[in-house]
Amino acid sequence: MPRPRIAITIDTSDRAERYESPMQYATAVEKAGGLPLLIPYRTDLSLIPEIVDTVEGVLFSGGE
Repeated sequence: MPRPRIAITIDTSDRAERYESPMQYATAVEKAGGLPLLIPYRTDLSLIPEIVDTVEGVLFSGGE
């Protein structure tokens, strides 16, 4: 059985043109049996329904 895909929101970085996410989020999803997928902070809002339809869960990590 495939692992459930879990989207993790990520934040912008202090360095221009970069995203970042603490590794602990992805590690926790993996340890719980999921497949972590990072979702960029500046995703076009019209893409959100399509993203949500392709995953089994979303971890809102916080940040800005």
